[in-house]
Amino acid sequence: MIERRAVQGRETGMLRDFQVALMAAIALATATSVAIAGLSQDRREDQPPRSRPKPPHARQSNPPAQGNLPAFGGFDGGWSFTGTSTNCQGSGGGSFTVSGTRVVVSGGGSGRVSRSGAFQASTNAGGGVRLSAVGRLSGNRGGGSYQRSDGCVGRWTAIRR
Repeated sequence: MIERRAVQGRETGMLRDFQVALMAAIALATATSVAIAGLSQDRREDQPPRSRPKPPHARQSNPPAQGNLPAFGGFDGGWSFTGTSTNCQGSGGGSFTVSGTRVVVSGGGSGRVSRSGAFQASTNAGGGVRLSAVGRLSGNRGGGSYQRSDGCVGRWTAIRR
């Protein structure tokens, strides 16, 4: 009987480890596809990729706006965020800075934001726990979902400071 409980305990622990790994893989796949989808919207399909700068005489000082997308750097500046877990106790927050498409999270994280606002970042949540977040920025607000390496998941919101 004791031996059976020990085996069941190991199986339960292995199942939890598998579930956490599976959730992390799904979150990573989702974050990657969201980031790729958002970043791919930054280039119009009728334009070739820009591999070389245009000669000075071909450059425009004020290029025409493309649809409703913000200008490059449209999300630049400091942002504050809060997150609330949907399956674990607690909430937290912090800040990040956007410069162009680069995101730098206070405390050592980084990420990217596309011109259309698709957002992805990862950072340390403390205690050796990693946090990956995906979502969207729009105007002076943003939000999305996050997943931690310890299995906690939740939602986040952000405002530009």
